[in-house]
Amino acid sequence: MAKKKEPKVMPRILTKSIPSLRVDTDGSGIPSITTGTSPGWREITGFGSQALFVWEGYIDLQGMTVEQDLSLGIQAAEFQEGFIHICTATSLLVWDIVMDVPVNWDEALLLNDGTNLTLPGFAHSSRNIENVIEGKLRMYSPGIETSAGAGVSEGTIPIQSTRWGVNVATASDRLYISRIVTIGTGNNLTPAVITPPTVVAMPVVFFEEPELAHMERLRRSYILQQ
Repeated sequence: MAKKKEPKVMPRILTKSIPSLRVDTDGSGIPSITTGTSPGWREITGFGSQALFVWEGYIDLQGMTVEQDLSLGIQAAEFQEGFIHICTATSLLVWDIVMDVPVNWDEALLLNDGTNLTLPGFAHSSRNIENVIEGKLRMYSPGIETSAGAGVSEGTIPIQSTRWGVNVATASDRLYISRIVTIGTGNNLTPAVITPPTVVAMPVVFFEEPELAHMERLRRSYILQQ
């Protein structure tokens, strides 16, 4: 009797680097990216009085998901940071997002309910929750003076965090990675905010599944990427 063929399973570690961001403010409190210190970052305006800073990248999967007809299961998405967050503005918010379809952030970041951003996976977004591999929000404050008038501070303090995403298997030809930053008010802050250099590390498994199931994943990815 012929031996049954075992499905192909290939574990891998996927990584992507996100550069540091530095933002300063002028005498009117208007923030801007510090020239030469934040490669790949850009600013999006239009969300009320706040400025949003965005970095976008991707990991190419085509050689595995398309050319070898394998699907991808992601075990975890870890954002590993090489330094601390520095915040002298009134607040700092950092979103980290991994998706299997692209997002037009120039449009998406202007969607809101009057107060909060409408991020992928939530009501009124153009992207469904099953397309979100990992989403994470962290909020920081600049801390408080521990010695009045002496300029001694506790430093940047994490206040709140939340995560979302369902991490379903995918046959997309790319994973899309984004970091979004917005800051509170403050005049003549140099810096107002510095975010650390970061590596996104994802232990994954490329696996073989029935042809129809894989083709359906490919079809859904193709439609959503249009």
